[in-house]
This record gives sequence, C-alpha cells and structure tokens, in this order.
Amino acid sequence: MMQSMEKMKINLREMILKDYPPIKFIYECNLYSLGGDSGNKKAKPVDLSSKTFHQQEELLFNDLLMVLLGFNTDLISCKVDENGRFKWDLNESADNCTMASVKKCIMIAEILREVKVSLNTIKNRPICGIITQTICTIMEKYITDDFNNILYGLQRQPEKYISKILLALKDEEDVLVDFLETLREIMVSNIFGGQVISYLHERSTKCGNPSVKIGQLQQKILYACLDYYNKILYEWIIFGTLQSDPCLEFMVWNIKRHENSKWEKVSENESFSKIYIEVPALCPSIYASVQKYIFNCGKYLHVLEPNVMKRCTNTIYDPTILEFKNQYEMRNIIVEACQNHSKAVLLKLRQEHHLFDLFDAFNDIYLGRSASWITDLVFLFEDDLCQSTDKAETRRLNILFMEALRNTNLARNNLKKMFKVECRKTLLETLSEYNSILIQQDTLAPCGTYNTSKLTSETIFINLEGSEALSLVLSQQVIVQYNVIFKLFFALHRCVHLISQKRFHSVRPLNRYQQLVLYKMLHFVTKYFSFCFHKIIPQGYNAFKKVLENAEYIEDVVSAQNTFLADCFEKCLFNQHSHMSCITAALEIISNVCKDKLSFSIGSAEFDQLYSQFCGNLRSPTIVNHEIFAWFNGPIAFKK
Repeated sequence: MMQSMEKMKINLREMILKDYPPIKFIYECNLYSLGGDSGNKKAKPVDLSSKTFHQQEELLFNDLLMVLLGFNTDLISCKVDENGRFKWDLNESADNCTMASVKKCIMIAEILREVKVSLNTIKNRPICGIITQTICTIMEKYITDDFNNILYGLQRQPEKYISKILLALKDEEDVLVDFLETLREIMVSNIFGGQVISYLHERSTKCGNPSVKIGQLQQKILYACLDYYNKILYEWIIFGTLQSDPCLEFMVWNIKRHENSKWEKVSENESFSKIYIEVPALCPSIYASVQKYIFNCGKYLHVLEPNVMKRCTNTIYDPTILEFKNQYEMRNIIVEACQNHSKAVLLKLRQEHHLFDLFDAFNDIYLGRSASWITDLVFLFEDDLCQSTDKAETRRLNILFMEALRNTNLARNNLKKMFKVECRKTLLETLSEYNSILIQQDTLAPCGTYNTSKLTSETIFINLEGSEALSLVLSQQVIVQYNVIFKLFFALHRCVHLISQKRFHSVRPLNRYQQLVLYKMLHFVTKYFSFCFHKIIPQGYNAFKKVLENAEYIEDVVSAQNTFLADCFEKCLFNQHSHMSCITAALEIISNVCKDKLSFSIGSAEFDQLYSQFCGNLRSPTIVNHEIFAWFNGPIAFKK
C-alpha cells in the first residue's frame, strides 16, 4: 500500500513537471566523436614495433592524454559498433609491456567516458531536479578542473612515460568509479530530491576506508545538496511556503503551485490538506527523527495565518539562519521552530476557538456527564420516530438535538452550532469505520463520503463542524472514537428509558415473570453503564483534564487525548468486536421486547443466551484479569 502510494506521488511529479517544466536543462560535455566519418575512422596503421621503447612510450603517452581529455587520436580511438555499443580501437603493434600499461589507461578512459555519458543523460532529463543537477555540476567541475589539470601537468613534463599517467591517476580512478556508482544509482533507481541526499549520506557513512580525496568529494557533494535542500526547509519552517522548490524535491509538495502561477495563490478558506501533501520518501535520512516536526511547521503556520502574503510580510526573518549549520544544529532549529508554532497554535485554540470549553462540552455530549439532555433526546427522538418511521430530515434531527442541549453547560451558542446530528452508521459500523481509519495509509486527499443508513436510534451520529485549527486536535478518527462512546451511552440510556416506560406505563399490567425479565435486563444495562460511564470514563477524563491545564504545546493535547481515548477503549472493551457485537445484540433484544416487537418468552431466552455469551467472553484469557471481569463477577453480580 505504502509503495503504491509513493509510486502514485512520483507519477504525479512527472505529470506536473511535464506540463509545467521549471527549468530547461541543456548540457553538453566534451565526449568522444561518436558519429559521422570521424567516429568510425580507424587508427592509422603505424608500426610501433619499429620504434624504440622510448619512442613508443612518448607516442602513446601523448595520445593517451588526448584520449583522456576526450579526443580520438591516430593510435587510439573510440567508436560505436553496429549494435550501438562503444568500442576502443587500439594500435597494438607496441611491445606487450607497453600495451599492458596502455590498456590500464584505457580502462580509466572508459570509466571517464561512462561518467560523461551518464552526466549528459541525467542532466537532460526533464525531471532531473536541482539536487541532481548540483551533483552533476560538481562532478563536471572536478573533471574539467582537477582531473584535466593533472593531464595538462603531465603534458608539460619532459619525461613521457605511461607509468607516470597511471601513478598520477591512481586516486582519480577511484574517484571516477565512485562518481559512476552514484550516477548509475540515480538513473537505475530513479531517485531524486531528498532520496538522493539519503543515498549520499548512506554512502558517506557506510563501512569502508575510502581515500581522503573520495571522502572529501562525497562530503562536498552531500553538503552542496543539503545546502539547497535546507534553503527550501528554512522557507517551509519559517514562512510555510515552497517557492524555492520548483522541481518538487522537498518532502512536502504544493500540488496547486504548478498552475502557471508565480505565487502560491491560496484561498484563505482552503484547507491545508487540499493544498499540500507529504511525501515521506523525500525526507533525507538525517532528518528522519524530526520529520513530523518539519511537516507540522507548515501546517501550524497555515493555521495561524492562511493568507500567504500576510504571513510572509508579517514574519520577522533573520538572514543569518541561512548560514551553514551541521545536521545537529539543523535538527535543533527545526524542533525549536515547530515548538514555537505549536505554542502559538495552542494559544489561538484557547483564546479564539475555546478549546477547553469545547472539551468540557464533550464531557456532556459524548461522555455521559449530563444524562438529563440524553433523556430529553430519547423522548424527542422516540416521539419523532412514532410520527414517521421513515428517514427523518437532518434539519429536524438537529432541531431535536438543539432542544436537548438546553440542559447542558454549553454557555456559548457558537459552540452549540458546531455540533451537527447526522444519520450515518450503527455502533458496529462506526467501529468498523474507526478501524478502517486506523489502517488507512497515506492518501492524496481525505475521503469524506459516507453511506447514509436508514434512521433508527442506532444510527445517530454527532459530528463536529469545526475550523481547520480545531482539526489539529479533533481529527476524523477522534470524532469517530467519541461517537463510539456516545452511541453506546445513548443506546444504554435509551434501553433504561424503554424498560422504565414498559414497567410503569405499560398498557397492560405486567405479570411477575415479565417483571423479572425486565429486571434482569435492567440489571445488565445499568451494570455495564455504571462500569463505563461512572467508573472508567470519568476517571480517565479527569486525568485528561489535568494534562490540559498544564499543556504547553498542541502535541501535549493530542497525546493526552489519544491516551484518554485509548484507555477508554481498552478498559471498556470497545475495541473487542465480539464483545461489542454481543452488547449491541442484547440491547436490540431489550428494545424489541419493550416495543412489543418480541414476546417476553422469546426475548428472555435470546437475552439469556447472549448474556451467557457475554459472560463467556469475560472469561477469555485476554479479559479474565480485566477490571470489567471483576465488576461483573463480584458479590453483586447478576446470577442466572
């Protein structure tokens, strides 16, 4: 799944750069004559055996230097055969010892030729990228300056022996081999951007003892690539923009930028997720430990000020930050920047979005602190269903919800308006939705499409229509988790209401057997209700609230909330599908008996069977030492 998503993003990059190429690369390197008559011209038939050893050395010495500079000569030439492969044409009339040295030099020339061909191929690819171009530029500069200067120095020497070429190019051959390995990896693996930096870092730190020169060049290439990447990184963590990344080489892409616009035109009401996507593969390995901080910097800046122009003009910029820093200093800068933005976002959520008041409202709406409004909602909801068994309109459902909220502690009307009642899924379907969100991997766009269920008391879903700033804390996954708790709370409370209505307001008087059936059903419901909503959830919420009071960063709030919800799901067994299936089935039987859809005898038998299954689940090896086991098997537990 992850590999397919990364492939999709790479294909997206290719499409964007194809339609809107940022830079047109035209590169020409000094290659050997590969076409025309000159390319297929054979070496002159000079009989070197008639020359003295010194004359042979001198002639081949001069020709080898010209070949290494990229030219064909009379004695040595490079041509292309009928299969399109390169082939060296040598005059081998010299003595064997001399020819052995010549062939060693030709091996160096062949490596050099492959490096030049690879440079030419890579730099002219439309998706080359500036980081890859930087590597090629350094390699090209090394060839034209360092390598060629050695050859020019050899040309000026009075003594012309081939062994001097081999001696002078001993380290240079290793450098060229290293260059070729790097270029081949870039071409074969099709890596770019941050992937190239990760590869370079791995090569420079892997085991082995490279020569001093190779090590220096590897560091030079790595730091040059990092320097460019860091400029994009600085812009992202300070301004939240990506103007410095025309080739999509950074770990975050602005997918709307390449629409022939010279500036990042972002609507103020456009969400961050619709503009930017994260590409984790393009995060260099040296920044892997701070990857989430890098991405969050831009997200927090977008929340603090959605308008790009205002954000950039109001930001105080220190130009000294662009000075070279090692990877440890850079990681500290990234973390510090993210923490500063995180503090500012949390302050904004507290002051402008009333985050803590909202969490207090959650305790009433989702977590069962206030049962009076749920009672009102049950009454209103049941009455509405009596009038129309078909699907009610969402507007009517929200009116019922707002009427029920009158008894809550929500003092601010703007907070009330954020909650919307929807008809979505049953409890088990909502749990499945939550599990699908957990296993969902990286996507290019969030999916917000839901299949609407027929309206029943089980399909009620309280959604939160908050700002993008609130979504940093209250994600889709979190809202679904809160609704799992709410759905169970509502279902249990509704069953208590239905049983009470049946016991005290039944049209026909109930006999003793029917009263006992309702009593054991009520005992089961209240027992589980008290465990979840009197023992576990209030205790966890109080701990969560204490963390909120001392929270300094937005991550503190997110972590505390995740811990709170995870504990609730684990201790109340909300994450146990078999357990929740048994609970919902039992509640459905209770509802049917109370509404005369099921007779007491059949309902009692089915309920007893489900209760036995419930007790059996509690005795399973994974739950036998659980708090809920002790709660149901204590001295006041219901006995069959």
